[in-house]
Amino acid sequence: MRMWGLLTWLVILVAAASAQPKTKTYQTGTILSVQKDEANGGSYGKTDAPVRSTPFAYDVSVQVGDTVLVGRYQSATDYLPSTWTEGNSVEVSIDKHRMYLKNSSAEDFDLRIVSRRPLSKGK
Repeated sequence: MRMWGLLTWLVILVAAASAQPKTKTYQTGTILSVQKDEANGGSYGKTDAPVRSTPFAYDVSVQVGDTVLVGRYQSATDYLPSTWTEGNSVEVSIDKHRMYLKNSSAEDFDLRIVSRRPLSKGK
């Protein structure tokens, strides 16, 4: 009986610890390029093919330290923050498969990481 009580408390503690929100740590990165993914666009001609639910996508390359990350940003309204231009600094938080870019009004943008590579020595 006592073992079940300890096991119950252990499960409660583990569940409570995992429910805590993770704090994102940000570091400064540099925008290397922003490329619109034209192939991901919706269908605008005369066709009966369905329009994609996320017609606008951009590949955003960001240098963080000695690593270049390429993140896919998707927007239903073709909105792209004006500060995302080549050479601009940006605050970046990196997760396993996602990176979060903070704009000038401290709003987070969620990008799926599509590639990571070391910075070329020639750059």
